[in-house]
Amino acid sequence: MNGNRGKRVLRRLWIGTILLAAYASLLAASPPDAGFKIQWLHPRQVGDRQRAHIVLNRTLEHVVKKADKELSRKAQNSRTEFQGDYEVNEVREDGFPSKLTITVEKATTKIELAAAIELVKPKTVLIVERKDEKDTVVPADESVKLSDDAQQLLTALAWLGGPQNEANYRGLLDAGKPQKIGDHWNVSPSAGAKKMEGFDPRLEAKAVSGIAELTKPPHAEDFLEVKYAFSAKSDNAPAGAPPDMMPVGATQKISGTVRLPADNSTGLVSCSERIITERNFKTKPGELERDKTPQEHIFRQIESAEVRIEYGKKGPEVGDKGPRKGASGK
Repeated sequence: MNGNRGKRVLRRLWIGTILLAAYASLLAASPPDAGFKIQWLHPRQVGDRQRAHIVLNRTLEHVVKKADKELSRKAQNSRTEFQGDYEVNEVREDGFPSKLTITVEKATTKIELAAAIELVKPKTVLIVERKDEKDTVVPADESVKLSDDAQQLLTALAWLGGPQNEANYRGLLDAGKPQKIGDHWNVSPSAGAKKMEGFDPRLEAKAVSGIAELTKPPHAEDFLEVKYAFSAKSDNAPAGAPPDMMPVGATQKISGTVRLPADNSTGLVSCSERIITERNFKTKPGELERDKTPQEHIFRQIESAEVRIEYGKKGPEVGDKGPRKGASGK
């Protein structure tokens, strides 16, 4: 009888050991959710390719009020479309491209209902070089001349569709540690102030505040999205302000969404951004005017950008490299 009892005890110990080992194996296979550590800037290699699709929209508004009554409103809309194939030609030691070529498929801009204007002809090759943290964009063909407006727009477009945009987001949105879905953290005030230099070159970092959030887009399980919003106010008089107007404050609000592969296999696959800048002025009443109530002038600029990136592609005719995993955010 004692022998049977001993066998039962050994059997229970044996079963318990198996269950404990299985439980330990389960824990090892399913570690606690430590969150996602986003790799914002991906090192590149010579020959790496990506295709960028970019749409920019801008609305300029001028509203005139007096005693809270709207007297007039004018608006002008413009739209820029760009599609280009990027190829890395040179990289720095840290893997960041120092030289790129862009083969332009489309680069047009239009104002209101006017016909679209080509910034450059299709198949034009642009050389983008980064020196001293600044980008220069020049046509590979020296006979191609760019207007000042085309130069400015193409430089911005090259920046938006290339790796430099990843570096921008890293400085602005990197949390410095893994984040879980639904987590919030602060946007970098210093990076935000740098991004707002065009709004106010004297803006201090302490004037900038904003929040970023990690989310999971619906119907796109392989991707993550970082949504962000930040703003600043300024009482500094803008350069070139009309002499007969007194500045009474300005604001800029920036919001957007960045979509990235959850496995960090590529850089961002799409991003969108909206910038609303509003400057307020009051006119100085003339000495002979009976009504001394000043007019209010509101100058508002609304800009939006939509960017989509495909990796490993160069033109529809090239079939030697298909898109890598994470190349489509749809």
